[in-house]
Amino acid sequence: MPNMIGFQSVLHGICSRLGAPERKASIIVDQQSQFNTTQRELNEFYYQIRDMPWELGPGLPVMNMKNMPAEPLVFQSGTNSAGLELVDIYLWTFKRFMEDKALTKPLSRLVYTNLKTARTNSVSIQSVASRFKELLGKLPVPSAEIMRQAQELRDFDEARRMPYVVSGSPD
Repeated sequence: MPNMIGFQSVLHGICSRLGAPERKASIIVDQQSQFNTTQRELNEFYYQIRDMPWELGPGLPVMNMKNMPAEPLVFQSGTNSAGLELVDIYLWTFKRFMEDKALTKPLSRLVYTNLKTARTNSVSIQSVASRFKELLGKLPVPSAEIMRQAQELRDFDEARRMPYVVSGSPD
């Protein structure tokens, strides 16, 4: 499934870089039988929702697919596409970097440049925590009334949850 998570990120990046709905782009995808059907469906779904920005949640970016190209995905073998071969080089380079393996000076510069100019945030727990901390730091201090309402909601939810809590230790 990491392949599909990465693919979604790539589609978001393509939409962001295109900059305008009328710009055309041909998206070439590595031919992989276990992922291509889902990739095609996801691409079609994103094209269908291009006029509906989605809020993903507090502290998270708005999913905006307005620049999603109308052209269908093109599936090719990686050996027939220079672009896919370049992607493989990037993936190999970053894998070596993540494993703390030696890289040549040009490859180290490639990694450094990409790390410092990325258009998206990491999806790590630390990255999400950092974004939420920033968001929560901008919120006003809740009033006594809001705190009372929050306590009522917690109490209600706890009363609903408790009948399903198993007490005691396992044998």
